[in-house]
Amino acid sequence: MVDLDLSVHPADRKPTVGIPVATSAWLVISESVNLTASELPHVLSALRRVAPRLQERYAADSGELIFTLDHLWYPLTDSQDDAIELAVAGWAVEQLGIDADPARVTFDRAANAYVITFDKDMWKSGRG
Repeated sequence: MVDLDLSVHPADRKPTVGIPVATSAWLVISESVNLTASELPHVLSALRRVAPRLQERYAADSGELIFTLDHLWYPLTDSQDDAIELAVAGWAVEQLGIDADPARVTFDRAANAYVITFDKDMWKSGRG
């Protein structure tokens, strides 16, 4: 389980402090969030995956899209870093009102890990 507080909004200009996600898309991390070196790449990967659809929805006319991460927590035991990516994809599905799962999750017993396979076509721009 990943507890995620993420928001998105359009802006007229890029933020003064932000991490590039995609062309005209930025991540702003609240000071209260302490991402580790292993977590940030997963957050960015997930946002890069969902950004095209969210840009169409929220920032088609304004130019810039700002993602703000206010909270991220998950139990350090019995978790995988790529669960963060699944949580962001789930959040994006809710934002867009998509009635579909963003990924297929299976369990690999040999590796003792979940395998997350994202629906790449779901996130292509031009899908409404």
